[in-house]
Amino acid sequence: MKTKETWDFAHIIGAKMLFYLGVSTTAIGAVTYTISPSWVVVISAFSLVIGVIIGLWWCENQLIVHFDKDGKPLTPRTVILCNFQS
Repeated sequence: MKTKETWDFAHIIGAKMLFYLGVSTTAIGAVTYTISPSWVVVISAFSLVIGVIIGLWWCENQLIVHFDKDGKPLTPRTVILCNFQS
């Protein structure tokens, strides 16, 4: 990531990805616990690893869609998302 805009954009979508990953891992763990408590750790860990891999792929693809190779935003909406101040 070459510019501050790409870092800011990646932080925003990365935080969303981790939130949804946490919710889905909790749901998978709860369902697995009710079905087979002995497998809950294995299935939850597997779903977490797969979720992180998919999340990294999704984040990189979003950066490719919204930024050029020099890190400049391709759409005005991306600039608005990058200037979000928390």
